[in-house]
Amino acid sequence: MIACFGLIEDHGNPYHFPGIRLIEANPRVDIWVLLRSGALTPGTEVELRYGPVGSHLATREGGILIDGTRVLLIWDEPMQGVGRCWFECPVCKQRCRHLYLRQLACRRCSRLDYSSRHLHRSIPGLNRLRYLRRKLGLELRPFTPIPPRPKHHLRYHRIVAEIHALEAGLVGHLQTDVNDVLARRLRLKP
Repeated sequence: MIACFGLIEDHGNPYHFPGIRLIEANPRVDIWVLLRSGALTPGTEVELRYGPVGSHLATREGGILIDGTRVLLIWDEPMQGVGRCWFECPVCKQRCRHLYLRQLACRRCSRLDYSSRHLHRSIPGLNRLRYLRRKLGLELRPFTPIPPRPKHHLRYHRIVAEIHALEAGLVGHLQTDVNDVLARRLRLKP
């Protein structure tokens, strides 16, 4: 049953977001951690380790070298007398707090996204369906009965119509997924 939801090796699923493009799966350098640890002192050389791989960081005048690539440092002063340091992204030249080491660029240039933005995305419309059912005070599981309209609720019929449309789309999605799984199994039989 899990396979019909597109969670097991379903690379053709348009709602699948590759794990390599998640921020949590990519090693990064945080400028504020480097500043607090004293690694931005001129002449300092540090070996950054992430798993079996490492990077060499050397602080030079006006910037740092990460594995031989020069990255400029930008300072601003949000309050008088309080300086704050930022990386300048080597690709887009915008200031950023984190540089991701696979491409040595900021989050936007590396096309990375947070994993929390991709929860409950394997089934289109399911999260919205749960939200609407919660809004009406109904049970969250799809296809459970919907009671008649209470007197105090103004948009009840509009929300119920959207719930029915989402449930119909869910049936269509599950039908195509189940048909795809069955067709794949029939092709694999000797």
